[in-house]
Amino acid sequence: MKKFKLLRLKMYDQDVTQEDIAQHIANVLNNTCSISHVSDLFNGRSSWRMDEAYAVLELLKVPHSELHKYFPKDGERSCYVQI
Repeated sequence: MKKFKLLRLKMYDQDVTQEDIAQHIANVLNNTCSISHVSDLFNGRSSWRMDEAYAVLELLKVPHSELHKYFPKDGERSCYVQI
């Protein structure tokens, strides 16, 4: 099962790639962010930092109050959430 399904769906809907996310995180946080790091985040090999998660929400124009929907614990949801 893929992790961060709702996030992936939102990205697909807006035609946003993991490369776009890496570039946005690097720009917003004034640091480097590689595509491989973003891939590790999506596959659960690394944990999202809060500043990275908020940067992604901003890129996708998702309210910060919905952080828990897009970044659930361990990247998976135990039940479906209506969006």
